[in-house]
Amino acid sequence: MDIFDDVKNYRFHVLAMGGIGMSGIANMLLDRGASVSGSDLRENSLTAGLKARGAVFKPIYELGYIPDAVIVSSAIAGGDRELLFAKEKGILILHRSSALDLLVRGKKVIAVTGSHGKTTTTSLIAWVLLQAGHDPDFYIGGVLKGVNRNAASGKGRIAVVELDESDGSVFSFSPDVCVITNLDREHIDFYRDEASQKRLYRDFIYGNESCRFFIGKHSPINWDFLYDNESIPSNASFYPDESNVMVLDTYPVGEFSSYVKASVNGAEYEAHLPLIGGHNAYNLSACLAVADFIGLDINQAVKAVESFPGVERRMDVFFQGDVLLIHDYAHHPREIKATLEALKGHFSNRRIVAVFEPHRYTRFAGLWNDFAISFDPADAVFCTDIYSASEDPIDGISPDSFVSLLKSRGKASAHVRDVMSIKEGVRKGDVVVFMGAGRAKDYAKDFIKMLSRRENWN
Repeated sequence: MDIFDDVKNYRFHVLAMGGIGMSGIANMLLDRGASVSGSDLRENSLTAGLKARGAVFKPIYELGYIPDAVIVSSAIAGGDRELLFAKEKGILILHRSSALDLLVRGKKVIAVTGSHGKTTTTSLIAWVLLQAGHDPDFYIGGVLKGVNRNAASGKGRIAVVELDESDGSVFSFSPDVCVITNLDREHIDFYRDEASQKRLYRDFIYGNESCRFFIGKHSPINWDFLYDNESIPSNASFYPDESNVMVLDTYPVGEFSSYVKASVNGAEYEAHLPLIGGHNAYNLSACLAVADFIGLDINQAVKAVESFPGVERRMDVFFQGDVLLIHDYAHHPREIKATLEALKGHFSNRRIVAVFEPHRYTRFAGLWNDFAISFDPADAVFCTDIYSASEDPIDGISPDSFVSLLKSRGKASAHVRDVMSIKEGVRKGDVVVFMGAGRAKDYAKDFIKMLSRRENWN
């Protein structure tokens, strides 16, 4: 592992480099002066940015040299050709979580994990630290707009990292401060049942006695399992309320912003947060709890969040004109409902039209009825083909059967295979939100092209 002491003398190859997590590792390595190569099934904006910074986009067997280390994620299958090549050549193979741990060692690590809200919460904390001049490392599951990066290695003493709970790798970390936003039934392909989720989180919290935990109070899965003798560990507290931070009031103001009144240690602060939805006021409370704990000036922190530029794929406004077009990463029922409720509350006099791309057969099947309920705030729902993420189909789980379920609940709905099929269902003045973790962004871009050619509205 000594190669991470001075990475500029070594060559790293990153499999699936076009993914948000793996591209983040590549960005941090490039910041440290390392030689970086990588590959993926196709190029995208993330790989283009890495190539512009000097990364090579080629399969490992076409490089013409042997890298010193190969970095993989849990999504890389055991029979992957590049992985087999690396094993045959005896190259050091590291999981993404191990590489991240090594990249931030020696720094004060602020981690954010949980089922929902991780990316926005991590981004808020990173933005506050950046504005305060701390120049932190940051590693985020989305592109922070103000810096147009999802990860960076700074010169400061603090690292802010979003930890992925989808494959359990989060539980190998030992952060100094950790926000756990909430716990929900998610990643059904990894967690056998709710009991296994609870056990891993309990072991993580109880096993890191030197870490200060801020745990989201309003969690879909209750935190009762953390209690021993009617108390949780002394190094943990719930937010808001029990972490000296309270959200006193919040309501929508202006275009895509919210007024938030919060108290920190009894002192009241007002902010115009450039995000909408009660869930984002909740994310802000986690940010303020961390800021208070590490000794930041809260007035400066509040001023910083008012300039928060947002994160790509998180209620990301793509187009404003005859319709308002938004792209959002929501792919779990809880996230979908939160996004749609926020939009309905903010644009109460406009129709909300959801274009939904289901992500993974296991998630869609396991939360089937929850997905149907989550679309209640929408006025109409278009369901695209399922993004399988390499999973095998499951009998009875299809866009057509889901549309039938939505219609049985009285929801206007249709199965669409391309954006052209949506045009007849969209009216002038609608808010159209493309939702999903797969190709939803591409659908949104195609829809914008279609809008530029449309002359008449329903």
